[in-house]
Amino acid sequence: MGEQQGDALDSTMEKFLNKDVHQTVDIMKAKLNRMQEKLDAEVKRADRTESEMKRLQIKGEPLSPTTQADATAAQASTQLMRVVEQWMRNRDLEEVLLRRTCLTDASFGVLVHCLMQSKSLHTLDLSENELTMASVSDLAQILTLVESNLMLSVARNSLPIECIGYFMTAMLERAAKDLPPPVLINLQNNVGLLAEENHGQETLNMQERCKALVGMNISPRAANLLVSVSKSLWQFLTDTGHPLLPRGAADTPQWSKLDQGTHSKFLEALRPIVILEEVINGEPRTIGAWMAIAETHDAADDTIIEEEGEMQEERQEEVKETLQNQQRTSVRVQDQRQAQAQLLMETQAETVEIGDSLDQTLQEQTKTIAKATTFNLKQVVQKNGMILMNILERILETTAIDATDVETNRTLLEHAAIHGNMSLAKLCYRRGMNMSALTAKGETAFTIATAQKNYGMMEFLHLYGVKANSQDGKGQTALHIATSINDVDGICRMIEWGADVNLRDNERRTPLHHAARHGHMDVAMLLLELAADMNARDVKDFTAVAHAEANDHFKLMDRLVELGGKLYNSFTAYDNATITEQIGTVDQPKFMKKSVSLLRLKKLPVPLP
Repeated sequence: MGEQQGDALDSTMEKFLNKDVHQTVDIMKAKLNRMQEKLDAEVKRADRTESEMKRLQIKGEPLSPTTQADATAAQASTQLMRVVEQWMRNRDLEEVLLRRTCLTDASFGVLVHCLMQSKSLHTLDLSENELTMASVSDLAQILTLVESNLMLSVARNSLPIECIGYFMTAMLERAAKDLPPPVLINLQNNVGLLAEENHGQETLNMQERCKALVGMNISPRAANLLVSVSKSLWQFLTDTGHPLLPRGAADTPQWSKLDQGTHSKFLEALRPIVILEEVINGEPRTIGAWMAIAETHDAADDTIIEEEGEMQEERQEEVKETLQNQQRTSVRVQDQRQAQAQLLMETQAETVEIGDSLDQTLQEQTKTIAKATTFNLKQVVQKNGMILMNILERILETTAIDATDVETNRTLLEHAAIHGNMSLAKLCYRRGMNMSALTAKGETAFTIATAQKNYGMMEFLHLYGVKANSQDGKGQTALHIATSINDVDGICRMIEWGADVNLRDNERRTPLHHAARHGHMDVAMLLLELAADMNARDVKDFTAVAHAEANDHFKLMDRLVELGGKLYNSFTAYDNATITEQIGTVDQPKFMKKSVSLLRLKKLPVPLP
């Protein structure tokens, strides 16, 4: 009996290990050879071009000598421009070879849009560049959206070990969409995988496990790396509250405690990811990320599963008996229903209109089923501030795009504007959110970005529908905010986008009033050059000069007076005809007792000026 249980152990691992890995490796090697040939051809063509340039170059010292670093940067920018030009010409890309092009997170963000819309993309080589954790979200989206058998290489970058969790989530999303898995995801020699850590006994256990399951005598370095990957993946699933993880999971990895279906999904998701390559028994072998979670299930768990299966069979027999009894009684019920149906047919003509109205109301109710208006932002935001786009997309299936966080009462667009997350702002636009919507504090995403001097976010919001004169809850525009913080560059951008320099807020204050209140000389002079009304009055009849005087900005006040500015009392003209009582008369209030001093004061003559 024990041998039979031992043979039945871990059928998931047997199915996974029996798959033909050599075919996948052969496909990977063939594609790598084609990539190398094309790369060699590009290098030869670049060398020929460089030799032609040297031959045609005029003798003598150049006016601005270039260094080798400048030449490398120029070649990298040229290669990037070729990729963008090819996409603009064909609206599709098949191979993108950007090895050693000094690619950063910012430059890669420009290419993400092109890569996501390339349906025929099958090779993406980004190795030996400067990509960091900021690009992991974009890489995961590419893996999720590109439908072809993609081969991705991000070796020798600055990616951390936590990126494996994001890639595994992307692979699970592909499996949910019935998309084929990528041929290869090469993560070798990244910064996060090079950090050596000694795990002691766990390393020895990992070596024994790999030898028993895969038949590979891996080195201690590879075993340490696999233990680190296992802990990182378990921590990632625990932090994100993954739905496939059992409730109350421990902090230490316990992959054998997962059910076989979930474990097999994780194994398939991690199969394409390569983290290391070693020479074992004289042959080069790849170390995959799936080896970090390859564990056999306990025999006790299998016996429990068998007992549960027997219990389910007994329950099924009981259910069959009950169904037979129900079928017997259902015959009688059908006869009764037929009789009732005849009666209903007689009265059907009278209830057609009522039924139609009920159907319409039901359809309207189903159409207007409101999605959830609140969500928990902690489910999609990690400790480092990065947002898990894949989990957020799943939450938005049942949650409105303008929903607010249960703790901070912020919307997704407000969070994107505060933290400068352009990807999240683009997601809000694609989901149809009102980009000019007011927040709970009465602000807008445009005014928040202006207050933080985030010109990229400001330009994005203006490009996708936000008007330059849009006002927040206080009636202030982005130009009011820019003048308050002495942002000359922001003011120039607002003017280019058509902002009104004399637009008033709820207190009838213009941007010049805000500049005078805060004593910003340069901003005030710039607004005057842009035809701002110098003597505009607010609800208190204060002009810009009056605000400068009230806030002790006397230098600005003097300059405004020299240019023709007036105080608030300069506009007030008193009409003697409207004054009914004589100046100096003091009336005693009714609620006060009679006072000798007040009576005497009323009788005293007051000299007029």
